[in-house]
Amino acid sequence: KRRIVTGRGHHLAGDIVKISDINVPRWSVPASTLTEAALVREVVTALRDWQRAAPPEFRGVLIGGMARAFYAPPRYTQDVDIAFADEGPTDPPEGFRKHRQGAFEHAKTGVEIEIVTPDAVGLPASLFRAVVDTAVVVDGVSIASLEGLIALKLASAEGNPKRELRDHSDVLEMLEANPTFAEERMADWNLSHEQSRALAKLLAVARS
Repeated sequence: KRRIVTGRGHHLAGDIVKISDINVPRWSVPASTLTEAALVREVVTALRDWQRAAPPEFRGVLIGGMARAFYAPPRYTQDVDIAFADEGPTDPPEGFRKHRQGAFEHAKTGVEIEIVTPDAVGLPASLFRAVVDTAVVVDGVSIASLEGLIALKLASAEGNPKRELRDHSDVLEMLEANPTFAEERMADWNLSHEQSRALAKLLAVARS
């Protein structure tokens, strides 16, 4: 079994390489507030303004680096990823401008809000619906659950070598930070055989 050696231990992957470019500076415990999750005040400001300006149906569910930070030690992030089960907004809310396809820019801070939909990333709509339906609320913001975020990461990594290293590293760090997490908690998430295998391997490394 080949692993990646990092400052925190052994990570599953291909050849043995350093991934200091992935494990950038972060706190040592998961976040409990949005400010702790973002580490950058401007990112929190942009997210707060989005929640205030967007209609309820377009507030979405927080995924990406900020959501991950509630289940593993935070890393610096400079944007906000928001998931929608169907189509996301096409017009910018007040205080934002269209930045590029599927993304809006916060006028005050320049922080990017990326709209993540099943069609945009090529993942099943049923997965996104489950992520939305099982979201938790922190500081008034809907955030993907631990199970939902793990399911998204495993699905994103499957068959995608460019994403596998980062996504599996994120899953591993979340598992390490949640030592009571059991594989059975993913029973209702319809993981593929390959995703289940990856989760089992990552759990074994996290518990070793």
